Amino acid sequence: MRRMTAVLAFLAVAVLAGGVAGAAEKPTAGLRYASLTPDQKQVVFCYRGDVWVAPVDGKGPALRLTLHEAQDTLPRVSPDGSTVAFSSVRNGNYDIFTVPITGGR
Repeated sequence: MRRMTAVLAFLAVAVLAGGVAGAAEKPTAGLRYASLTPDQKQVVFCYRGDVWVAPVDGKGPALRLTLHEAQDTLPRVSPDGSTVAFSSVRNGNYDIFTVPITGGR
């Protein structure tokens, strides 16, 4: 749990806020439900109702996996690390959806 908290803190500082110096002054709030890939090189998380993936080491951009007006939440990475399952209210109730971890439909 501590490792996950550290990963989220690092993401808030280095990936989404646009740089370490500026982010230290204004940390990103709202990062939720983190899930590491099996190789622990990437983290999948929710931010502002969408699912994102980013490298744990912060050396690279965060990739938005979902873009929808409905709330996407609770992402989990498949055991082989190729797919992300998440819950969304796109159809009026919470259903399970999947998306490739590299993005796409």
